[in-house]
Formats: sequence, structure tokens, C-alpha cells
Amino acid sequence: MDGNSRFHKSNTNTKLSPHSHLQHYKGASTTISLITHITQSKRFDSLTHLTLFALSDENLTKRTPLELGGIRSVLQLKLSEILSQNNNNNKKSLLDEWSDCGVRVKFVGAREGSMGDFLGPDIIEQLDRVESRVASHPTSRQSLTVNICLGYSGRSEILRAAKLLTEKKGDGKFTEEFEDLLLLQKPFPDVLVRTGGEKRISNFLLYQCAFSELFFIPALWPEFTLDMLEVVVEEFHSRNRRYGGRP
Repeated sequence: MDGNSRFHKSNTNTKLSPHSHLQHYKGASTTISLITHITQSKRFDSLTHLTLFALSDENLTKRTPLELGGIRSVLQLKLSEILSQNNNNNKKSLLDEWSDCGVRVKFVGAREGSMGDFLGPDIIEQLDRVESRVASHPTSRQSLTVNICLGYSGRSEILRAAKLLTEKKGDGKFTEEFEDLLLLQKPFPDVLVRTGGEKRISNFLLYQCAFSELFFIPALWPEFTLDMLEVVVEEFHSRNRRYGGRP
């Protein structure tokens, strides 16, 4: 979900200020809108997993305290909106509506150390409340698991799984055991989409995306639409995935 700052700069006359949270507010709103519209669109009935990279380990050390404070404010605000009742003047929260559509939200990444300090107990409690909601099983579409990566690092995930594997007595099925210790487990992504025009994966799902089809979109994240996602899906289905074999 790349391009929030560039979008903000290109659409305002202000630089980073005490209102720096505004540069991430639009991106967060795009994320919530995308999840909601996916659940309402028959075009994506077959989609079962959606994983979003919201905040990396590196962001915590390479962004200014001012910007990180803005990110935290937006995160807390949007979690409150998702959990709050009286959404659209009815008694259901947005999370209730997602759950009714078969959506289950999970947060992937560290909640201890520097990330725990950044989040604080109030936001961690909100994350737990969102994750605790069990999705229903609608007959109209597949259930959808939405993974949101916060404080995530692909390298750290691999090192963590390797360390845990060396500490446990395995049965010799190394690959299966290793994959069971990853933060994000199967099914692994078929498609990786990066917005913002950059052509790199930036330490995201390094193990899981070994055979993913890669798409690099010029549009900034707040500009990303369902139509763009549909174009990606259509091209994905036209590609010949060989997994090391011959055509």
C-alpha cells in the first residue's frame, strides 16, 4: 500500500506538519473502502485471502516521530470506526457488516518490543477485539480472510521460524514444519501488487511470494480502485504459471 505521502503532497500545498496524519488518512480510508467493496462485488466472489502491508519494522526506525505519531493516530481512529456501532445509522458496526459477509480480519506482525511500545495497550486491545470476531459463512460468496501486516518484516519472520524450528524436536519434515511456524501460513499469495510505481517487494512475504505473480502499479495507494484490481486479476488468469517447469 505504497504512495500515501506522495498522494498527500501532490494534493495539498502543505509539507509535513502537526497534521501529518492527513497523509495516511486517505490511504487508510482506501483500505477500508476496498475491503467493503470487495465483499459487495460479485467480481471477487472467488477471492479467499487478501493480505495488506500497512507498516513494516523498518518504518518504525526510518520515519520521523512526527509521522509515526500521525500513523498511530490514524490507526486508532480507523480501528474505532470499524468497531463503532451506528455505522450508516444502523445498529451494526462496520466489523459486524464485514463478518456477515464472511470476512475475518487478522493482524500479522510483532506486538512486542518496539512495535508494542508504538502501538500501546489501547491499540493492541482494539486489534484483539477486531481479531476476535468470528466471520459467518455466507452462501453467496467464499469467506474472505483479510491479513493486515503491522510491524512486519519478511527477513525477521524467516529468522524467527528457523529459530523456533531449531528449538523443537521435529519429525524430519523440515519444509512442512518450517511453514507451520511462519506468521503468514498457507495458502501463499498467487498475486503480489505494489502500488506507487516502485518495482521492489521491500521485505514483504519473502518466503511466501516465491512463486507469486508480481504486478507493479503506477497509481498511488489512495488512487487504487476495484477496476484496477480487476485488471490485475484478469491478467493473472492469462499468465502461464510453470513453477520451474517448461511451457
